[in-house]
Amino acid sequence: LPEVIGDGRRTLERLILDDQRAVCMARVYMDGLAERLFELPAEGERVRLVELGTHSLGAIFRDGNHLITPELERRIDEIARRFKGFHFGRFDLRAVSERSLREGREFKILELNGLTGEAAHIYDARYSVREAWRILGQQWADAFAIADANLVRGAKAAPHAEVAREILRFLGGNLP
Repeated sequence: LPEVIGDGRRTLERLILDDQRAVCMARVYMDGLAERLFELPAEGERVRLVELGTHSLGAIFRDGNHLITPELERRIDEIARRFKGFHFGRFDLRAVSERSLREGREFKILELNGLTGEAAHIYDARYSVREAWRILGQQWADAFAIADANLVRGAKAAPHAEVAREILRFLGGNLP
């Protein structure tokens, strides 16, 4: 999450304006922190500029696959199995520490994204556009394989008209 680090001399407002990344979104950050702009953060004090990790608020996404352990996988699988019909998705997590996350403990689920929740690590600057498309292609191949398996087990596919109606409803329109 975007943050600035105090030096004991500059106000929060000045820290935001002087920060190479934060200045790009200064208006958003200053609106959200309006009552604190004239505070003087102590030297080394980290001031988080937003509470949510989204692109629109300046968060940077990095690949955290190196944090995946058998313990974490077991815990996530245990949680995922509580959702009937959930076979595929992305959990957005916040953990106390990397260690606790690796151990599958002391984390909170901020959001659970289903089928359309793309692999967020593709936004890590270390990935090329080609690699990101490859990852997304694999994600959709997995999704279709799961759908095929569900159909074999007797799941009924929604009629095309129903799918179209739901899409339009989501987008704010409607079909007769």
